[in-house]
Amino acid sequence: MGWDDAVREALTQGTDLVDELPREFVSEHLMIANLLRRVRDGQALSDHDRSALATALGVPPQELDDYLSPAAAEVDPPDPAKPTILMTSLMGSKGLQAGHVFVAGLNDQHFPRDNAAPTDVEVCQLLVALTRARKSCTILSCRRLSGTARAKSIFVNWLGPHLQAAYIDKDVVKKL
Repeated sequence: MGWDDAVREALTQGTDLVDELPREFVSEHLMIANLLRRVRDGQALSDHDRSALATALGVPPQELDDYLSPAAAEVDPPDPAKPTILMTSLMGSKGLQAGHVFVAGLNDQHFPRDNAAPTDVEVCQLLVALTRARKSCTILSCRRLSGTARAKSIFVNWLGPHLQAAYIDKDVVKKL
């Protein structure tokens, strides 16, 4: 089973992805993550670890240092007169505020993973997302994704009295 089959299995069965992946695959990638964490923390790597990391990243060992710390890209400073967009996960938004917040993916089997039994964690994530907005919060749910029908999230029903629904279909998008 490949990684795409493992992701599909985890999504359809509601299991943790790590439980669907081969143990050696998980061990190898955890080792790579550990090596990258050590580099980030300024710890020296042995020649063996450097070689393993270079191989995993697909770079020659002699180019590993340059690959891991590329020169800072020249970026123009943001224009304060223009809007800025920050994309983050639900929990990554904790502690942040924004004028307008968009919460995407409110569909059954996505958020929450099971409409019949949303977890306490998922409810907390919803509350975090909703409370980030200062002016408006837009929640997005789709009827079809990649040709597959999708049921809306139970969260949409919970919030129903507070929502102004708008349906956008391909005909509306074509007019834009």
